[in-house]
Amino acid sequence: MYTRGMSTATKPETAIVYVRVSSARQAQEGLSLEAQERTLKASAESAGYSVSLFTDSGKSGKSLRTRTGLQSALVELNAGRAQALYVARLDRLARSVSDLLGIVDLAIKHNWRLVLMDIGVDSATPHGRLVLSMLGSVAEFERGLISERQKDVHAERRSRGEVWGVTKGNLPETSQEVRALVQELAQEGLSLRAIAQELTDRKTPTTRGGSAWYASTVRALLNSPSMNLEKTA
Repeated sequence: MYTRGMSTATKPETAIVYVRVSSARQAQEGLSLEAQERTLKASAESAGYSVSLFTDSGKSGKSLRTRTGLQSALVELNAGRAQALYVARLDRLARSVSDLLGIVDLAIKHNWRLVLMDIGVDSATPHGRLVLSMLGSVAEFERGLISERQKDVHAERRSRGEVWGVTKGNLPETSQEVRALVQELAQEGLSLRAIAQELTDRKTPTTRGGSAWYASTVRALLNSPSMNLEKTA
């Protein structure tokens, strides 16, 4: 979180002022790019920053992906070439909770200042740091929930004997001839390493089209559901 004061160096730090409108109607209602720029520039300069302007005109706030101005601003901030981001209104920055939390995460991780003027949030103040820390905690909590849901999904798949890339998903195919050969060599008592060397010497293509076999590759094939099904057939 941004907590330090202004640099004592001669060159002032840089604040990015980000402005956005998605329609002509918004401009008529006082949200014009020029109106946002004037307010933000005055605030940033009063704090001692030099100002760099980034704009998204005619861009919806529904997604970050379509806003090249904001994307470029975040690149500058995360690289340390700018130290603060000023936005006139929260909805100019993000309309979805996930996008907002993602931006807050970046501000905390890369230690740049975030100022949302309409709601009075400034990460350089104790109140602003508290609010953004709470938002950051919400983002971390959400990531944890997503991770737990993914673990539950994988556990359920494993309980059904499903393995992604083996029984589910984009499945590479090992020919029946190769599976039969591997099974035959294993039944002859050859080690995994010896089977791999034999397959490589015979120039037998691997499941993914490679030419070199390894003990781990042979083990994965012998333990695959397709081999177990053939053994019980």
